[in-house]
Amino acid sequence: MLTLIDTHAHLNFEEFNQDREVVIERAASVGIEKIINIGTDLATSLCSIELSKQFESIYAVVGCHPHESVEFLKDKDNWTKISELLEQDKVVGVGEVGLDYYRNISDQKSQKDCFVEFIRIANKINKPLVIHNREAFNDVVDVLAQEAADTLTGVFHCFSGDTSMVKKVMDLNFYVSVGGTLTYPKNELLRELIKYIPRDRILLETDCPYLAPQKFRGKRNEPAYVRLVFDALAVSSRTEPDVLAERLRKNVSDLFGI
Repeated sequence: MLTLIDTHAHLNFEEFNQDREVVIERAASVGIEKIINIGTDLATSLCSIELSKQFESIYAVVGCHPHESVEFLKDKDNWTKISELLEQDKVVGVGEVGLDYYRNISDQKSQKDCFVEFIRIANKINKPLVIHNREAFNDVVDVLAQEAADTLTGVFHCFSGDTSMVKKVMDLNFYVSVGGTLTYPKNELLRELIKYIPRDRILLETDCPYLAPQKFRGKRNEPAYVRLVFDALAVSSRTEPDVLAERLRKNVSDLFGI
């Protein structure tokens, strides 16, 4: 059985409160050997760390989603708290952080202020960034270019865009991650875009409980379903599955050190 890694999950969310352990076991049973679980604020970041202590297969990423920027910035002690969490064992990245201009739940200035500080922290501790971008790509790239040029790497999670955007991400020395949307019948644009993403710069994710692959669309997503994303990626990239799986595992190792 080919082994795979889900590089972006939210098993700390309440959607998994009733069967979290079963979900993790189900992922292992279909060859998902590691799961990187992502924080979106202090509480979920702490929960991610606790999960990484409970389950050998789980690693944590600690940060603050742009939606939470205003609340996070209200207490200066939050920076000390987040820095302490980032020092914990099995914490492999900073995120998810970035900008979200689609909903603007936090104002754009607060989002940028938070994003810049997280980049500086990531630079200081030399850990990769997990980037959330929604309708803010140019600003995300500009901030990264100003704050992290040639000193930091990371991944644009749940990537969508065009070839020019891929080039800018590659120029920053970042990776892109694709998830369940790759399987959607109308998403031919993303499947075409796969041809322009270097094989050594691509990762797989679920973003569970969101964005389930087409077979389970509208239902709760979970790490086991990353195999369906892998199948779609193998077809789109015209790569033999065993070769692709090995490449993807190496990409995770190169970026996150696991």
